[in-house]
Amino acid sequence: IYLDEYPKGKFAKLAKRRLKTLGQPSTSVAQSSIPNLDYGRYHALVIGNQDYQHIDDLRTTRYDAELVSRLLRNDYGFEVTRINDATRIDTLLALEQLQETVDRNDNVLIYYAGHGWLDENVDEGFWLPVDAKENSRINWIPNADIIRSVSGMQAKHVLVVADSCFSGTLLRGLNIQIRT
Repeated sequence: IYLDEYPKGKFAKLAKRRLKTLGQPSTSVAQSSIPNLDYGRYHALVIGNQDYQHIDDLRTTRYDAELVSRLLRNDYGFEVTRINDATRIDTLLALEQLQETVDRNDNVLIYYAGHGWLDENVDEGFWLPVDAKENSRINWIPNADIIRSVSGMQAKHVLVVADSCFSGTLLRGLNIQIRT
């Protein structure tokens, strides 16, 4: 990997020598020792909201979403659905479609990069889709809706990564049930 990224890097000679000494890259040895088990399919929903219609734009969320998508697809074999600049409907439809697609042996990763908001009066966090307005909550997505969507998935594992302000409120009130 180092040689792919830095073919003329400071340690290129050392890396080439080690590869020559070891023969095959270590990943093939590791992969051959892993039993052939059914780990299920790996699904990812990646949302990068950057160009907002009514509130300040963000600078790197679309790029972050692209990098995460590429990493999950190329390095880890995920089936990735990526949405740039998702509206409220885009987001909820993607979550609904994901919920209908996965089964109990599958693994799901949801990555959201975009604006978030905390309503301190009710201690509730929100994802702000690109059609959100600052003073109108009609298009805001409450964390409770995200939790409900995730809880309804029959996947073996679900991981939500929220790169937004106040995303920590996703964990409040979440009742994690262990499924055997």
